[in-house]
Amino acid sequence: MKTLASRAAAPWRAWWVVLALACAALPAFGQFVEDDPDAGDTLPPILVMKMDDTRYFQPYTIHPNGSALTRLFIVPNELSSISPDISKDGRTLLFEAVKIGDISIYTTDMAGKNVKALTNGQGNSKWHDNDPRYTPDMKQIIFCSSRDNQELRTQLYRMNADGSGQTRLVETNRVERRPTISPDGTTIVFESWPAETGEISIMKVNKDGTGLVRLAAGQHPEFSPDGSLIVFTSWQGNSYEICTMKPDGTDLKRLTENARSDIDPTWSPDGKKIAFITHENNQNDRCKLCIMNADGSGYEEITAGEDRLRDPVWRAIVPPEPAQAAQPDLIINFLGQTKGDNIYNATAADQLIAGAGVVTKPLTATIKLQNDGKEKGAFKVGATKPADGAGWTVKFFEPPAGDGQQPKDVTEAVLAGTYTAGEIGPGAAKELKAEITIADPAKPKVIELTVKATAADGAEVLDAVALRYAMEAPAFQPDFWLRKAGTEEYKGLDIYANDQGQQAMKAETRIGTTVTYLFKVQNDGPSPAKFMLIGAGSSKGWTVSYFTDYEGGDNITANVVGGGYPVPELQAGEYALFRCDITPGADVAAGTVYTVGMLAKSTVGALRTDTASFVITAAAKPVEPVSRPDAAIHALGQDALKGEHVYNDDQEQTVTTPTSRNAPAVYEIVVRNNGNVTEPFRLAAPAGEDGWTVTYFDNLRGGDDITAAITGPAGWTTRALEPLGIVLLRVEVTPATDVPWNTTFPARVSAVSTHDEAKADSVIASTICADLPLAAVRLVADPAMSGMVKKPVTLIASPVGGRNVEYCFYVNDGRGWRLARPYAGARTCAWTPDAPGVYALLVWAREVGSRRMYDVNATIWNYVVKPTVSAVALAAAPEKTAKVGAAVLLTATPTGGDALEYAFFVKSAAGWGTLQPYGDANTCTWMPEAPGVYTLLVWVREKGSTADWQANGSVARFDVTR
Repeated sequence: MKTLASRAAAPWRAWWVVLALACAALPAFGQFVEDDPDAGDTLPPILVMKMDDTRYFQPYTIHPNGSALTRLFIVPNELSSISPDISKDGRTLLFEAVKIGDISIYTTDMAGKNVKALTNGQGNSKWHDNDPRYTPDMKQIIFCSSRDNQELRTQLYRMNADGSGQTRLVETNRVERRPTISPDGTTIVFESWPAETGEISIMKVNKDGTGLVRLAAGQHPEFSPDGSLIVFTSWQGNSYEICTMKPDGTDLKRLTENARSDIDPTWSPDGKKIAFITHENNQNDRCKLCIMNADGSGYEEITAGEDRLRDPVWRAIVPPEPAQAAQPDLIINFLGQTKGDNIYNATAADQLIAGAGVVTKPLTATIKLQNDGKEKGAFKVGATKPADGAGWTVKFFEPPAGDGQQPKDVTEAVLAGTYTAGEIGPGAAKELKAEITIADPAKPKVIELTVKATAADGAEVLDAVALRYAMEAPAFQPDFWLRKAGTEEYKGLDIYANDQGQQAMKAETRIGTTVTYLFKVQNDGPSPAKFMLIGAGSSKGWTVSYFTDYEGGDNITANVVGGGYPVPELQAGEYALFRCDITPGADVAAGTVYTVGMLAKSTVGALRTDTASFVITAAAKPVEPVSRPDAAIHALGQDALKGEHVYNDDQEQTVTTPTSRNAPAVYEIVVRNNGNVTEPFRLAAPAGEDGWTVTYFDNLRGGDDITAAITGPAGWTTRALEPLGIVLLRVEVTPATDVPWNTTFPARVSAVSTHDEAKADSVIASTICADLPLAAVRLVADPAMSGMVKKPVTLIASPVGGRNVEYCFYVNDGRGWRLARPYAGARTCAWTPDAPGVYALLVWAREVGSRRMYDVNATIWNYVVKPTVSAVALAAAPEKTAKVGAAVLLTATPTGGDALEYAFFVKSAAGWGTLQPYGDANTCTWMPEAPGVYTLLVWVREKGSTADWQANGSVARFDVTR
C-alpha cells in the first residue's frame, strides 16, 4: 500500500479511447477474490477494468488494501469490456463492449460464461450503445445510444433487463453519457457534453425523461448508496478533481486538490469511502487506483501505477454455482507441448498449441479426456471438420484395446460430434490420437483443428483444445493490410509488393477535410520478427500524420517520416495497427493529387519488404455522384469471393462447380454499392432451360424466392443501398435426370445501376453436370441461427455429388435424438419446435439403394429456440390516479417472445377506444380528457402473427380527477 507523498503537476487533456484490437480474447474460469481475514478488510474487493496482455480491457478485482489484483475472467469474442455495472444481487456483470466497428451492451455471469448481447450497435456506420446501468429493482437498464442521432451523439435510453423495449428517454442536441440512478429509482443523473465545444455538465432528469435540469459542471457522477450525495469529477483549473454535492446540486465540496487528474469515482457499499483513478501527464498506462474516506481524508494509492486502469465499481460480487460434479478436462499434446490441464473453456484460445514449418509426414496430436469432477460421467467429443478442398484431412483413433489389436478409427463419430468415450471415473482419462495428413501442400496455409468435449447428458459442462500449424512461409516477411476508414474491405493480404502502385488506394476529399486510412503490418513469417515502418510526410500544403492505433494512439509521424518507426516485435501471424490521416490545406489547388508512399521492411532480412501508397485528390466541390454496382460470387462452402472490385471481367467473375443430376449446385452472390450515391440496383438473370432448373433467393439462408422477378423482363430491383451497402443472393442450379453428363449451364447474374445504366457488373455461376459420387452434405436452417416455439423451421440439405440422393432428418433437444422425417427424396424438412431450448439438428444422406444407415451427414449444433410470449404486465406512471390533461405513461413488460409488437387500449364509460395501434413501442402516453374510472389494456403478439393477441395485461382501475 502506498500513501500520498507528492504529486507532480500535469494538465488534463483527455481520457483514453478504448479500441478493440484484432487478437483473440476468449473465456477462462476466473478466480473469485474473497476478503482476506488477515488483512482486516470488511469491505468487498473493488472491480476495475484493466488492459492486460490480451490488449483488451478485462475485469479484475483488488482488495481495498491493495492486495490480490486478480483477473476475474476473460470476456470472450474479442470484446474489450468497459463502463461496467454489477447487479444488486452481485451475480451479473453488465458492461459496454468494444469490437472493431461495434460498441454494444452485454451481460455475463461472474465466471465469464453465458455472455449475452442486449443491444447491437451495428458498427461505426450505424450507432453505438454505451454506459449501461441497472435500475435499483434490476428490472430495467438505463443506457446511452446514438441510434436515433445522425451526428452519432449518444442520448439517454432505457430498456428491460433482457434487452427488450429499448426506448429513448431524453432528446437533446448534446452528447449524454455516464448515467447513475438514485437508490429509490426516481431520478437519473448523467454527464452532458456540448455538441462542439464548451462546458461538460451534470444533468438530472426524472425516470420518465421529464424535468431535465442542470446540477453542476463536471462528469462521471455516481449516487451514494443512501442517495444523499453525488460524487463526480470536476475540472479545477489545471486538473480534474473529485467533488461531492447533494442531489439538488447544492453543498458542492471539493475532496482532492493536487496537480494530478482524478477521475471515475465510485462509492464503497457502505458509503464511507470513495475509490477513483488518478494519473498524470496523460500517461494512460500509468494509472493508479486510489481510495479515500467520503470526506476526502485518508488518501491511499493501492496500485503501483504501472497499469492501464479505468471504471472502478465497488460492490459485492457473488460467484456462480460450482460446475457439475463430472467435469471434462481436455489435454492436448502436440509438437512436444502440452496444454489444457485444469482449464475448462467453451473455446480454445488459451488451450491452443501453434507451430509452423514444412510438413513432410502426418502431424500427430494426442488428446486426453480426463474427468476432473468428483463423480463418474460420460462425455461426447467432437472436432472441427476440414473444409472441402482445404488440402488436409484428419483422422481420429482410439488406442489398441490390447496386444495385437489395431487402433480403432473413430473419425466419423468425432467429426459428427457423436463420439462418446463411455463413463469415466473421477480422475480417470481416455485418449484419442489425431492424425493430420496434407493431401495438397499447395492449398493449406494454416491448419486449424479444435476438439470439444461436452457432457453426454447435455449438462453445461464443457472443455475445448486446439492446434494450429502454419505451413512454412518466407522468413521475416512483413505484409500490409490497408483500407479506408468507413469501409470494411482490406487490400494487400498476402501480397508483397515492391512497387507502391501495386497496392495503391485512391480517394478524393474536399480541401480542408481529412481522409483517414487504417492499416496493419503483419508478420507473415514463421517466427518472431521486427519491422521498420517508413512513410512520406507533409509537403506542399498537405498534412500527413501517423498514429499507432485505429483510434487515438501515439503520434509517430516524426519517426515514420524520419529514420523509420520500429514496429514492436510481432509473433508469427501477429499484426500491429496503424492509422494515417491526410488533409489538403487551404493553399492546395483543386485537382491536385498527392501520393503518400509507405514501406515496411524487416530489420533482419533487408530484402523482405512490402510497399503501399495512398493517392489523394483534392476536390474544391463535393465529389461528383458516381454509380458503381459490384457483384462477387462464390460456391457454397468456399471462403474467397470472385469479382470483388472487378467489373464485367468474365474470367475473374466466373465460378465453376460440378454437381450430379437432381442435386443443386449452390452459389452465394454479394452485390455491393461501390459508388458514392444511395440507389437501388436492377438485377437480371436467366431462367433454366433444357432440363436445368435455376432458382434465385434474396438471402443466403432461406429468404424469398425471387426467380419470377429476376428472370422476368423488368428484372428484380433491390432496396436502396447506401454506399458500401450490400444485398445477398443465393442461386441454386440443378440438372435434371435427362441432362447429359459433362454439359455446362452458365447462369449470368447482372446488376445494373438505376441511375446510370452504363454502370453494370455481372458474375457467372457455371455448373457442370458431372457423374460424381455422394461426397458430402451440407445442412442449413431457416431461420438460420434461432427459431421460436410453435413456429416452423425449415431444414435444407444440399448434397455434394450423388446421382439419386435421399435424406433423413433428426432433432436433439438434449435428451436424445428423435426422428423429424424418415428417408425421402425431398431435401427439405419442416420442423416445429414445441419447447424452448438449445437443439442439435442432423441430416443423413445416402444414395437410393444404399444399405448403409447413411453415406454422409451434417449437423447444426446449438440451434436456439426461444419461447413465445406467454404473458405481459402493464404498468402506469403514475400508478393509480392522475388529473385531466396530465400525461400517463403506460409500459408493457412481456414474458418470453422475441420480435414483438404492442397495441394499447382504454375503456371509459362510453366503451373501448384505441390509444395506440400495433407497433414496436412497448410504451404509450395517454392524456385523459375527462374525469372518471378507466381500464387500461395492452395486447402483445409476435410480429407476423395474425392473432388479435397472444398475451394481454391490464390496469383494472385507473382514476382520473380534475
